[in-house]
Amino acid sequence: MQEGRQEGLQEGRQKGQQEGRQEGLQQGLHEGLQQGRQHEAAVLSLRLLARRVGPLDAATTARIEALALNQLEDLSLSLLDFDTAADLKHWLEHQEA
Repeated sequence: MQEGRQEGLQEGRQKGQQEGRQEGLQQGLHEGLQQGRQHEAAVLSLRLLARRVGPLDAATTARIEALALNQLEDLSLSLLDFDTAADLKHWLEHQEA
């Protein structure tokens, strides 16, 4: 009986470890995909902004790269209304408020 209990405990541990590894892998994959989407959204926004309002300084570029994905999505629509870099600066200030 003691032997059966030990085997059951061992099987339970192994199954728990397997499930934990699988969950960790899925979470890591999800986070990696989110980071990739954020990076691509930032790159695209920066390219569009450079065409719309001209070259951006390093500080502005860094601020845009630090935005969350949903903010970058908002920026990609808002930038269509920008005429100058001042419009972008105002939009960024509004985001940080």
